[in-house]
Amino acid sequence: MVTSSFVRGPKLGVRAKLLVDTGASYTILSQQVIESVGISVVQVQDYRWIVTGSRAERLPRVRLDRFHARFASAVS
Repeated sequence: MVTSSFVRGPKLGVRAKLLVDTGASYTILSQQVIESVGISVVQVQDYRWIVTGSRAERLPRVRLDRFHARFASAVS
């Protein structure tokens, strides 16, 4: 399921499309999206290990000013 989202950082907000994983424990955004709102991932000092289907990855953890994703409910 793909959805649209709004991400706001210290400098500005952007809209981004996301692929939703309903079983995920974390929300992962691309470095391009994070840097476009004014957050430098090079300066991040807080990291988390994320286990994917194929390996474990050490990713920077950032705090956003705002994050909103809109989900449409499926009706059968």
